[in-house]
Amino acid sequence: MGAALSGRSWDKSELSELGPKLGILLQIYDDLGNFLKESPKQFEDLYQMRPTWIWAVAADLASDKFKEFAKTVEFLPLEERLVGWSKKNRFKDYLMTKTETFQSVLLTSLEEEWG
Repeated sequence: MGAALSGRSWDKSELSELGPKLGILLQIYDDLGNFLKESPKQFEDLYQMRPTWIWAVAADLASDKFKEFAKTVEFLPLEERLVGWSKKNRFKDYLMTKTETFQSVLLTSLEEEWG
């Protein structure tokens, strides 16, 4: 709808390429919020072993760090170990950096493609 209101002429193939890219970015931010925001749903995706952006970023860590992360997730819904591991390894900072980088690359790509 936003594309239609922009005044630009869009064809169906352009919109079918744009939608999934924006959808991925929105899902990443949903995953990020689930990890960062203190709420009853915090860490729910990890506890339920859902594939999320958090797992993808953790998998990019050194092998020993990733193994530690996976072990702490096994203790959920008890959060203390995961919170401690995250602080010790500055995982929130790393997560935000990876997210901002992904967003920047995606938005630059979209700007180049769509203007």
